[in-house]
Amino acid sequence: MSNKFGNPFDPALFKQMEEANRANKGFLDKIRREAVWAVGDQLEAMQKALIEFGKKGHAGVALLTAARIDDQLQQLLVTQMPALSNALEKFLFRGALSSTEVKASLAQAMGLIDADMRHQIGVVANVRNGFAHSRTELNFESESIIAKVSHFRGRRPGELTWASYARITKTLSIELDEMLKQNRAPTGS
Repeated sequence: MSNKFGNPFDPALFKQMEEANRANKGFLDKIRREAVWAVGDQLEAMQKALIEFGKKGHAGVALLTAARIDDQLQQLLVTQMPALSNALEKFLFRGALSSTEVKASLAQAMGLIDADMRHQIGVVANVRNGFAHSRTELNFESESIIAKVSHFRGRRPGELTWASYARITKTLSIELDEMLKQNRAPTGS
């Protein structure tokens, strides 16, 4: 199978994945087994992302996905603030609105997201904080991270912790992207 990007089953990509997998004690093998749903154009992008995430480890995955969701949430809020100057934006989002959970609460209060999405974003922030503030190396199989991920709504029975995190954060990111597309302020008036 190939696509506009070439062969998604490129042996060089698989070699890189194997190297990253060995470096991370089989973490990528687990992801690969769960990722069989990816087809066509998405497979090549996913392979490259897995290589990068594998290099960063479990904490890297949590920090990067949480940062993306935080950024999307901030962009969504900014679309609803037409008089927001660059200076005021920096002041707000480096101060009172620097927390992901505060941004999510404000977005809910403004009717941009519902309570369920706010809850899910709060869990993402909590997982991120668990990794970021730990004095020991954690992974998605650590008891403290499992406990945090267990607070996600819609977690499937028997689903691996990292698989729940990946599936739910991907869904959140896609939903936020859709909201951003719908809420973009018109340009070039």
